[in-house]
Amino acid sequence: LSPDIPGAFVYGDYRGYKAAPGKYTARLSSKGITTSTEFEIIPDPNLKVDAGAWTEQQEILSRITNNISEIHLSVNDMRKVKKQVEFYNEALKNKSDSKELTDKGAALIKKIDEWESNLVETRQKNGQDVINWPSKLNAEFFNIKSLADGHDPRITQGVKNRLADLEKEWAIHKNTMQNVLKKEVEAYNNLFKNKNLPAIIQ
Repeated sequence: LSPDIPGAFVYGDYRGYKAAPGKYTARLSSKGITTSTEFEIIPDPNLKVDAGAWTEQQEILSRITNNISEIHLSVNDMRKVKKQVEFYNEALKNKSDSKELTDKGAALIKKIDEWESNLVETRQKNGQDVINWPSKLNAEFFNIKSLADGHDPRITQGVKNRLADLEKEWAIHKNTMQNVLKKEVEAYNNLFKNKNLPAIIQ
């Protein structure tokens, strides 16, 4: 689930989800040696559900997990961009001939921060902090993951509808990253190149 989001507090966790009934292979590798064993998960006989319900549950849980990972990886990618821009803004802050570049860098940092603020809330450190800083999109995905990952594999229509809503919202933010932020980064890089700045700034 790509948990590398420092400071983020969310309900739920970064573990995987329940496996459907079926035959599996467990492998353990250490120091170049691998051992494996076959095992089977059998369904609860008290649950009267068909195989299709298990298949649908696994597909939905996979979709949710992929969305969470995609959000976190995207946030981490944009943080790498922000860190580089911050470095150059700090190095160039006292050079008057670089004001255009530092201004563009500051604007880019602001846009990255605004974009990220819709996806994760890093100010939350515990369960009480949600009062001051409500959870964002990643936590919403974690919430429906916990609802879908139940002992009974039958997914409610409410969970399906909510997942569709969240995926539409993430698509909007992903589009912003790809079509706006990437263009801003390209414009910043072109300006940096035109300034003919050295790699090491003194």
